[in-house]
Amino acid sequence: VQIGYTDDYQLYNESELTRVHRWFGSLENEWYSVKNLMIRVGANLNYLKPEVDAYQEHITETRSDIFTSAVWDKISHLSLGLSLRAPMVNGAFKKVLPMLSARYSMLHNSHLDWSADLQMGTSYRLPTLNQLYWQPGGNEELRPEFSRNLEIGTNLVIHQQKLSSSISLRGFRHQVDDWIIWIPGGREEDANGEVISFWYPDNIREVLAYGFQYQASTIWQLPIENLSTTVTVDGTYNKSLNQKSISPVDRAVGKQLPYTPLNVVNLNWRWRYKKWQAGVTGLYRGQRFVETNNEWPPLEAYTLWNVAVSKGGEYGILNWQLEFRANNILGEYYETYENRAMPGRNYNVNLSINFSKKQHEIE
Repeated sequence: VQIGYTDDYQLYNESELTRVHRWFGSLENEWYSVKNLMIRVGANLNYLKPEVDAYQEHITETRSDIFTSAVWDKISHLSLGLSLRAPMVNGAFKKVLPMLSARYSMLHNSHLDWSADLQMGTSYRLPTLNQLYWQPGGNEELRPEFSRNLEIGTNLVIHQQKLSSSISLRGFRHQVDDWIIWIPGGREEDANGEVISFWYPDNIREVLAYGFQYQASTIWQLPIENLSTTVTVDGTYNKSLNQKSISPVDRAVGKQLPYTPLNVVNLNWRWRYKKWQAGVTGLYRGQRFVETNNEWPPLEAYTLWNVAVSKGGEYGILNWQLEFRANNILGEYYETYENRAMPGRNYNVNLSINFSKKQHEIE
């Protein structure tokens, strides 16, 4: 069971307020009904109350999901899974989304694990609050994006006495209908009777996204007692192409989607000594186009570096961890959206506390 509340507050340009209150809760239960069969059922609920200058007043929205899944594990080295999810908005059901998965263990011993997996099914993305309610331009008649997904991958794990490594590679193909995109052409009169033009979102695209994801990770127990280091590199090559023309002069067919980088790479290098951890992370984002026809100069690629130090501990039934993080330590200038400022060097302090009883106390 999880319950919580978040208050997301942003004041843009010292005048435009964007604030969203979110109350959320989730309930999940799993059990083994017969040998090697695990069944999970659950539900979640999100109640959103935005306070945004560009929205109409008194807007609230409830988004929730009911879901169930069953996993039949290790039938002659094969695991099968089936899941069903039913999203709801303001209490109204949308679609039932099935997902089928399979995993086959091709090799397994004390030093080596090699497996292949497959996932196929459907998914559903609801419009954002801005797409629904932003004035002018918000479109409350938007349909959710619906996609058919196929993923296939392989994973190799190598175990040694003081060294453990893993390598995974996954290919994907997603066919998306009713893609939501902001387009020009909206017109209305303002309070002074003048006609203003604006962009508005609409379900006008069909999109084909394909590519691959990769990850390589190594954990090394160093000769010094209690000292270890972990290095992880992962990334994505994502070709996301428009498939449908919206007008006779539309030049966006076959072009990469706006703000979708072709290449994304992440690096994480961490050191652990007893209850202490320290690490450095780097992320690379390739260039991103800002228009559907890819003719306007794209946003430049950028690389960010972050460092962090943390200390954990226990106090009775409490487990705690305190972390200090310095982000964008080189002060890189970058834009994720055109002409929208992003933070330079910035700092974050995070304290997390978990309640945990030992097994014998529970019994």
